[in-house]
Amino acid sequence: MTKAVKIIIFIYFFGLLTSCKKDFIHSIHGKVTNTSTVSAIEDATVILQYWNASDNSNPYLYDSVYTDANGNFYFKRSKKILWQYRLTVKHPDYYNGYEDIDQEKSPYNFSLKPR
Repeated sequence: MTKAVKIIIFIYFFGLLTSCKKDFIHSIHGKVTNTSTVSAIEDATVILQYWNASDNSNPYLYDSVYTDANGNFYFKRSKKILWQYRLTVKHPDYYNGYEDIDQEKSPYNFSLKPR
């Protein structure tokens, strides 16, 4: 095989590898606060539930994080077309909150009412 043919084959395979569909990474983030005092709620569990809206047989998938000392949370996800998302916030000292979200619109802030 000549050097020119090897170069053409290399360029062809390199083009195939770099042209593959890539996921776009985006973030879903926000803050959780106390309704009464407007102070941050630390260690609240924030659950990201997501599912393929075009396939009803597809089960729900979940990710979860805890809020930091300032009440902030952050998810880094690959963006999926036709998927639906819901955020649920839980803390033992507060009533739960949830919201169906649009992955394009962040931040999502939650204000929880104390029990």
